[in-house]
Amino acid sequence: MRGTFLNLNIAGFLSLLLLITCTNYLHSSPAPNPGGQPPMTNDQHVLSAQIIIRSINGDKIEPDTVLTSENIHNFTPSTESINNATTFFKEKGFLVGNFVGISFSITGPTELFEAVMKVKVKIEANKRGTFIRNDGSETATLEGDALTHLPHGLVESIAFAEPPEFGPESFF
Repeated sequence: MRGTFLNLNIAGFLSLLLLITCTNYLHSSPAPNPGGQPPMTNDQHVLSAQIIIRSINGDKIEPDTVLTSENIHNFTPSTESINNATTFFKEKGFLVGNFVGISFSITGPTELFEAVMKVKVKIEANKRGTFIRNDGSETATLEGDALTHLPHGLVESIAFAEPPEFGPESFF
């Protein structure tokens, strides 16, 4: 049966991408600091999030969307959007991961997330970040009006994925 090798919902997809990104980050050499931010220190809380890029045709992945090899092209962004979004986050000082599928990861200190996303960030007990909206509500994902200060039309959503429940705790 074609297209059924890997069926993931968005939460599973983001968790898998976060694990791959963290593994690559931990095994890579130190990255340059293109955004001019001071280097991260051990006393800063470092977080990673997935940046989902808006698709060429505007199709949006809903919570119940199942991604398959047959429908992933409906959610693919343009090369220009990918380049513009990765450049934006690099210039802000984030460590930017490779683009995979529909997203890429960003990693940086809590303070950088707060400055760029224009919301407070709370570190959960499981070391995942949570955005605190202006009305006090908490969410793991920013989308829609919460992203209007970012370059127009590039970012569909920004999500802190649930850390995996396996492997070394030093990933986070």
